[in-house]
Amino acid sequence: MTVTHNRVLPNALRIPALTKLANKRIVLASASPRRLQIFRQFGLDPEIIPSKFGENLPHDEFSNVYEYPVATATEKAVEVYRRLVEQDPEDPPSLVIAGALPIR
Repeated sequence: MTVTHNRVLPNALRIPALTKLANKRIVLASASPRRLQIFRQFGLDPEIIPSKFGENLPHDEFSNVYEYPVATATEKAVEVYRRLVEQDPEDPPSLVIAGALPIR
């Protein structure tokens, strides 16, 4: 069974990166209303599937404040992607977006 997705809204910016996402499965690995609002401002309407990854990476393993949020966001996105592929291998997401904030 083929599932059709279109998470790009009609009012999306007409730029190649967003145009390529038309009819693709886009997932936001966060329940943050603000992150969803930002994506909708760009014309994207992602599925909301919050990550179950615990934000508990050891801060002292990172050489600067910017590496921690990148590693945390990566782990969140990978966790959601793997979970979705496990649930339905025939309908993997095209893009999983996650975020994290730097903490000092």
